[in-house]
Amino acid sequence: MATTIGVCNLPPVFRRDMKSASVKPKRPSPILKPLAVSAEQASIAATAMTSFAEKKKSFDQEGETTKKIKRLFDGEESEEYCGGKRKSLKDYFEEAKSMMIRSDGDQPRWFTPTECGSHAPADSPLLLYIPDLFLLQLLADTIFEICCLHIPVKDRTSFTGLVKVIERKIQSEKNGLGKRPIYLLGESIGACLALAVAARNPHLDLVLILANPGQCSFTCIYNTNVNDANVACSFTNVLADILPKETLLWKLELLRSSSAYANARLHAVKAQTLILCSGKDQLLPSQVEGRRLRRAISNCQTRSFDNRGHFLFLEDGVDLVSIIKCARFYRHGKIVDYISDFIPPSTSELNKLVENFRWFIAVISPVMLSTLEDGKIVRGLSGIPSEGPVLFVGNHMLLGFELIPMFTQFIIEKNIILRGISHPLLFSKMRDGFEGAFDLLRLMGSVPLSATNFYKLLSSKSHVILYPGGGREALHRKGEEYMLFWPERSEFVRMAAKFGAKIIPFGAVGEDDVAQLILDYNDQIKIPFIETLTDDGVNINPRSGLSGEFSMATTIGFCNLSPVFRRDMKSASVKPKLPSPILKPLAVSAEQASIAATPTTSFAEKKKSSDQEGETSKKIKRLLDVEESEEYCGGKRKSLKDYFEEAKSMMIRSDGDQPCWFTPIECGSHAPADSPLLLYIPGIDGLGLGLIMQQQRLGKIFEICCLHIPVKDRTSFTGLVKVIERKIKSEKNGLGKRPIYMLGESIGACLALAVAARNPHLDLVLILANPGDPFKMALDNVVKGVLLQPTFEGLSQNLVSMLSYIPVLADILPKETLLWKLELLRSASAYANARLHAVKAQTLILCSGKDQLLPSQVEGRRLRRAISNCQTRSFNDSGHFLFLEDGVDLVTIIKSAHFYRHGKIVDCISDFIPPSTSEFNKVHENIRLFIAVTSPVMLSTLEDGKIVRGLSGIPSEGPVLFVGNHMLLGLELIPMISQFIIEKNILLRGITHPLLFFKMRDGFEGAFDLLRLMGAVPLSATNFYKLLSSKSHVLMYPGGGREALHRKGEEYKLFWPEQSEFVRVAAKFGAKIIPFGAVGEDDVAQLVLDYNDPIKIPFLETLTADGVNINPRRGISGEVANQDVHTPICVPKVPGRIYIYFGKPIETTGRKHELRDRKKSHEVYLQVKSEVEQCLAFLNDKREHDPYRNVFSRLIYQATHGFTCQIPTFPL
Repeated sequence: MATTIGVCNLPPVFRRDMKSASVKPKRPSPILKPLAVSAEQASIAATAMTSFAEKKKSFDQEGETTKKIKRLFDGEESEEYCGGKRKSLKDYFEEAKSMMIRSDGDQPRWFTPTECGSHAPADSPLLLYIPDLFLLQLLADTIFEICCLHIPVKDRTSFTGLVKVIERKIQSEKNGLGKRPIYLLGESIGACLALAVAARNPHLDLVLILANPGQCSFTCIYNTNVNDANVACSFTNVLADILPKETLLWKLELLRSSSAYANARLHAVKAQTLILCSGKDQLLPSQVEGRRLRRAISNCQTRSFDNRGHFLFLEDGVDLVSIIKCARFYRHGKIVDYISDFIPPSTSELNKLVENFRWFIAVISPVMLSTLEDGKIVRGLSGIPSEGPVLFVGNHMLLGFELIPMFTQFIIEKNIILRGISHPLLFSKMRDGFEGAFDLLRLMGSVPLSATNFYKLLSSKSHVILYPGGGREALHRKGEEYMLFWPERSEFVRMAAKFGAKIIPFGAVGEDDVAQLILDYNDQIKIPFIETLTDDGVNINPRSGLSGEFSMATTIGFCNLSPVFRRDMKSASVKPKLPSPILKPLAVSAEQASIAATPTTSFAEKKKSSDQEGETSKKIKRLLDVEESEEYCGGKRKSLKDYFEEAKSMMIRSDGDQPCWFTPIECGSHAPADSPLLLYIPGIDGLGLGLIMQQQRLGKIFEICCLHIPVKDRTSFTGLVKVIERKIKSEKNGLGKRPIYMLGESIGACLALAVAARNPHLDLVLILANPGDPFKMALDNVVKGVLLQPTFEGLSQNLVSMLSYIPVLADILPKETLLWKLELLRSASAYANARLHAVKAQTLILCSGKDQLLPSQVEGRRLRRAISNCQTRSFNDSGHFLFLEDGVDLVTIIKSAHFYRHGKIVDCISDFIPPSTSEFNKVHENIRLFIAVTSPVMLSTLEDGKIVRGLSGIPSEGPVLFVGNHMLLGLELIPMISQFIIEKNILLRGITHPLLFFKMRDGFEGAFDLLRLMGAVPLSATNFYKLLSSKSHVLMYPGGGREALHRKGEEYKLFWPEQSEFVRVAAKFGAKIIPFGAVGEDDVAQLVLDYNDPIKIPFLETLTADGVNINPRRGISGEVANQDVHTPICVPKVPGRIYIYFGKPIETTGRKHELRDRKKSHEVYLQVKSEVEQCLAFLNDKREHDPYRNVFSRLIYQATHGFTCQIPTFPL
């Protein structure tokens, strides 16, 4: 039988955030007529309201298009489908309050909501709803018999008692249900109860739908729970009146016992399970818990809702019926019958489908043709029969691209749902990250390939779509576009004839105009580091018994280049999968060398030792982060275990003391004499040991003093501010012009802000990690005395949930200390928030994305807007204790943000610290894929004029000035910077646009951190002078941003100023000028929208405004002055190759006086420009003769010669 693979990379309908039902779409939805479905499907979808057909007839009589469109809005569709207006959150709270007051003191009981009393068909399955921590949550629909469990406020039934209540209900209903399953729908505690019932009754046919299941080891602060509920609605007073403290305590204890019971019995759960996880659940780590349960339960699937909170079913846009239909969890018998159990999509679901694909359809503008009975070909679907059974048989395009316009057009124009015969993979348990990938196809009626399903579809007079070529066509190889891979024998003709079905052949073309296949199955199995793409975790081949090409295995190929500079860095303790490049010590200036000096073996001595040993393995080992840490810091980096051991020791020794300052032993004498002072102000712990994993590296560039606040100390907020101010004043006189850095975490961040606001005249630099605003945490509930004991037990538990030393911290931090710290946080943030306008200090805010204690990223964005000189950096995978996590290097962060300085302003030359070995290895690891795909060819010219491959012609001693052209977005920088360090041990200091060093708009913070880390400096005459005077290797682009952001058709065109800019300064220091050319951008990416396009398109005009208006060439004539900053839109191509050619060096030594003459210097300037143009012409001509210019020829070469070999290029 024929198969099909569903659309793979299409945005799933129900993973996208849906708008509230009360909000109309921006554009009118297409006019959908009632769907043509089979008799069985119609009976399932029947409701007490007017049928679809009757509504259509009524609209046809009225003849008003506006009424048709109005019918499609969700509000009316809800009435059409559910028999009444959908209730709101307000209704929930009003009914909850009323019920809780009426039933106070009763026992747990079951009830059926009025709305659900008589709508479901007689053979509908039973759904038992088990509520959450708080109140009942109402659910009404027409496909289930619904019973809801109500637990009164004052009820204290134990966990096992509630399990028995549910079991008794199941036993009482089971006999009357026949073969129909029982659905258990649970939230949080209810989910744990449902799991327990399933584990105790594996023989029962149960279906579990669990929303945000909870695990007691992650129980959070209850005041945060109240805050989450308050944020979710506007009825705070209702909750506060209804839920007394005793009830909340009981619910938390119930959650603990229920989750412990369920976790111990997960292996016994045999029920079909669907877990719904919210991405913004502030109460429980729902997505983490969902993934754990998915692995622990044999028959389990998950669905994620990234922008939803804990109260999933109370949010607009969350339709539980749609979720169940998409997951194919609705059934009337032991197994799903894909024909009789299918519920046609509702009008609102179809509108969402069409809205999701509107952009795709608008871009490709599909043309559909059909043939009338007289043989005439017409545009549209007039030739398609409206009555079934009809069998459509045709070809698959790559990834089933044709399905999108076909599904939507058939619904809009012909009111027909196409029932696709699909690959069984679409209905199997998918691997992590692919759950829900095929939900849209399941919602639209796809069925897995089987003779039974095919028979039932035709017997129900459906419109069936069949692909005899199946997955082999949808996942074809390169060069196989529009080839048919059909079985040798007939599969469908006799079955169609049995029911008199019309067979309509069709063909679909256009994939070669929409996408290009880069890596197919044959390529992937030859490349080790992407061979995992061929393994999807499910080995299903419905045609394995057939002969021919059709039966061969298939796979999906991709080549999406990930952004180079935004990739998450691995922990320093983890070795890269591929060996790191062999790095020699960097060639840096004298000032740079003095800054990077350490008391241990120098880079140069290590290189010499390695060369004498001659062992490559020792060179590679030298680059691992652990050894680099010893090389740079003089010892082994401390661990989290050291933090807890020293914390316990310090707290015991200092019990009862006053706040004091101390310098860690590791930081005592390592920093140079002119280093700035760094004051560390601790967070909630108050120990002053939060830098224990950072202080060895920090101690090389800072003088460090840490504030220690003893456990029993009760110094007020203003008292702590004065302690810090006294320390600053005592140190200020001895520092001269050096700034004072204040590094604070949570409470410490608020203290640092307060000090900066009170002392705006001081030269301070603030580095704040996860600053906290307790008002966002609802700590006012704590101060009022609500649930103090459970609140702080929960807080203490959350503080250490990520750590393995819970008993240590629990012994050291008593409840009274935690109470004091939270009160201190309240007063500190209140004081700081009222004075943010007075903060003039340079500020860097570090925000964790998984901070369970404080809303760090939200608070970071607020502070960034409130403080004039403020930047932020986000760490999406880090928690509250940022400096105690592996992979977080504070020195690297400070260097990347350009926040390290010795004077009033940053000196980009003397304040620059060269990247360490581990830093460069991380950079190289991030760009490894780009370099592997583009396989750069670098050529240089020896003194005798011979062109050689590699950088042999590049002088090792500076000063050297490289002058050349920019490719689009500076793509040539990626391989250049890396190759110069690996091959020549030279760090290129690029002169860049000043925009890279200014405060960027939201979303672009940190975009240029890598360039700053690698030594880029802003364009200025002073910086250029200092770089050459320090004998650096300087990289300059006279065309600047005008070349990097060029327009379409301007590839490899030079936009240089008319007058000389660099020749006389280079001659003053005798610098060698090396012209170079770089080509290859047209083989890597294609410019789609340039500066001229967005300004003509209204909704794209914001691409031309970056929030910073800086033009360093404003006073210069010519096109180079038009350096308007904008964001060009590019699309990747099948990767070609990048070529960079360095010409023969031009000597300026001894020509200082000669080149003072403007005319002479201008002649040299024109000579350099001419050399660059010749380099470009040389490369453009030669690359046409490179047999390995295409990525596929390079992959074949590497597959036969090894992936570490150098790939040849054109003859030199």
